[in-house]
Amino acid sequence: LKESVADFVLTKSDAHHIVKTSSCASLRQRLRSAFADCKQAWIPQDVLNVDGLSEEDAFVFHAEDMVLSPGNLKATLQHSRYNIAPAVKQAAPSFFRCAVVNATDDETPAHAVAKLSEELGGRPDMIFAYSGEAQWLREVAPSLGTAGFSAIGCSSCAGVLIGQQYAKNGASLFGLRDPAGTYIVKHCAPASPDNYGSWRIAGANAARAARAQATSCRTAPSAIFLHSSAGFEEAALLGIHDIFP
Repeated sequence: LKESVADFVLTKSDAHHIVKTSSCASLRQRLRSAFADCKQAWIPQDVLNVDGLSEEDAFVFHAEDMVLSPGNLKATLQHSRYNIAPAVKQAAPSFFRCAVVNATDDETPAHAVAKLSEELGGRPDMIFAYSGEAQWLREVAPSLGTAGFSAIGCSSCAGVLIGQQYAKNGASLFGLRDPAGTYIVKHCAPASPDNYGSWRIAGANAARAARAQATSCRTAPSAIFLHSSAGFEEAALLGIHDIFP
């Protein structure tokens, strides 16, 4: 598009006709540029063998005929001698979904996880658990571990936010469903809980352990989530930065 006006538009869809507006004077040059772009795709050589013409000229002249032809070019395109296919296979569309559920009144942790799975349309690949009471987390943590979930969470003395609701002593589960992703959770306790340097070492050890497990990942993580005892977050972040600068 140039200034919101199409120079020309082509489609091979059976459901649509060719849409063609006034072409610019430099049509052939634009088609030559298009051919250069198409060189990054595979073009069968047997269908481009035109006597006396180079591949580029054959492409440009044939495309120009289609652009300048009057009327409906649907049949012309369907019998086109060019078949351009990507050289690299297109990746399957990724699937990502997130959801949060109120787990405050659930009788068991399993019931809360079941609600979350229903919202996600399948088993969560990562679970974040939050509660205004540490006891709830003590109860839910073993069941999440036994079920093999990657999970992280913390308690909050000020309560939790669940969607648009605030609960002073509530609990919530936030889940991610991302089959194509890699989610790893590592924990490391500091040797001296009151020592700033110990928290930096703990952060580095946890990050190092996560990196060692993520053998399938060739790049740095897209995101890192940290929960640390209050007052030592910066030290733990420094330790993580030592491993993932």
